[in-house]
Amino acid sequence: MAALEVILNPGRWGRQFAFEATWGPSWQRASMLNGAGDEYSIVFTPDGAWAFGFDHESEMSPYRCDPLALWPGLLDGMPEAFRALVDEPAFCDPDGPTMRATVCFWRERGAAGWACGAPMAPTRPGEDGGAGWLFEVLCGGAEGYGAFARDNYRAEIDVEAVQQVYGLKQLTPEVIARLNPGADVSVLADGLGAIGLEVRG
Repeated sequence: MAALEVILNPGRWGRQFAFEATWGPSWQRASMLNGAGDEYSIVFTPDGAWAFGFDHESEMSPYRCDPLALWPGLLDGMPEAFRALVDEPAFCDPDGPTMRATVCFWRERGAAGWACGAPMAPTRPGEDGGAGWLFEVLCGGAEGYGAFARDNYRAEIDVEAVQQVYGLKQLTPEVIARLNPGADVSVLADGLGAIGLEVRG
């Protein structure tokens, strides 16, 4: 999705999805910022993957109280290997050490599946901390990203070309042209390189 954002939006402004291949020591980070105050990050470490999301309108927001506090039970059972990420300044409120999170989950290396804490039940019907919509495009595959791009960029998207990017096929000028006929491949090189991709052919 980060590569598609670079291709469809070479000017950077308005991109929602990003990937940093060298975000930290042996860490990689996928992220979403929608410009409306909502976000998520997924950090890949040698110990596994750790993710959080923040829905700024959620009842589970740490901003519901003063001083800020995470929703009770949100991090229950979280492995110690991911503890440093909870205190990562990039994920915390600028005025305090509290992480901006309404949902959190993780998967330890070698684990059979994802895990999460045991958060206290919210009072608002249907409240899930944004888990149901924050990761919607991520879980929607090529069709899901195509729908997002049509809404966000007001353009018809070649879903087969999107599928080629999703399938980690070789990224060629031809694929890029199918996605964004006006794109200058040389301009995209730095943005794609930061993700860990290069254009070949």
